[in-house]
Amino acid sequence: MYQAVKGMLPKTKTREDLIKKKLHLYPGPYHKYHSVGLPQFTDPIPSDINAELGFNDLDPANNKIIFATGEIPEEYKDIPVEIDQSISEPYYLTK
Repeated sequence: MYQAVKGMLPKTKTREDLIKKKLHLYPGPYHKYHSVGLPQFTDPIPSDINAELGFNDLDPANNKIIFATGEIPEEYKDIPVEIDQSISEPYYLTK
C-alpha cells in the first residue's frame, strides 16, 4: 500500500514528508475511526439472523409446520402434521 501511494505522488522532495504526515495504515480489516464517519472497506461480520429472530429457542411442542397440499417429505414424517386445504385456494374464492 505504501509503494502504491508513493508511486501516485509527485517525484519531489516533499513526497516522503507527505507520506509520513498523511498516510496511516492499520493492519487487519477494520480501523478504529468508524465512529467519526470513516467507512470500513470490508463487510462487517454478519450477525446470526436465527438468534436475532428468536429461532434458536424454538420448542417443537409449541410449533408446527403447516403444509398446503401434496406429499409430506420423508424428513418431516415424524412431525405432527396439520394440512391446511385453504392455502391452495385462490384468494378471490376465499371471500
